Amino acid sequence: MQYEPDQRVSSLTPAWELQGFRLPDSYADVRGWQVFADDGALVGTVSRFIVDTRTRIVRYVAVMLSGAYFGKSTLVAPRNVLVPVGLVRRDDEKHALELDHITREQLAAAPRLPMRAIIRADEYATLTTYGLAALWSMAADAMYSAPIFDAARLFR
Repeated sequence: MQYEPDQRVSSLTPAWELQGFRLPDSYADVRGWQVFADDGALVGTVSRFIVDTRTRIVRYVAVMLSGAYFGKSTLVAPRNVLVPVGLVRRDDEKHALELDHITREQLAAAPRLPMRAIIRADEYATLTTYGLAALWSMAADAMYSAPIFDAARLFR
């Protein structure tokens, strides 16, 4: 049976929309840092954090893709896409993030971060694009306990 994601609003929201949300002082604020795909190609910059409102934990980083970084073979219009926080490695020397197991092609195919509340279907479409749809069969709490949503890797 094929799972059909519903249209319910998820518990995800941009950090700037949460009253009183702050990163702990020990966390690096990587917004504005460059982002590199799995093959080392520059693909964009970190534009915002997406937070689970139930736990106030960062689950995704939003990456502003730039067509200039993709070249002629893979043209993309500038747009924000979601990347699970556990697939991101921080390089403090370069002030950059490196993505694990996410290619330029997957980023180019990823759905645009909507200009409305994030719904469960948006998250499903993102995970499917990255080959992670199997996680969707889990309950939300179990899914968010998977290593790809472990914020400690980015913020330690």
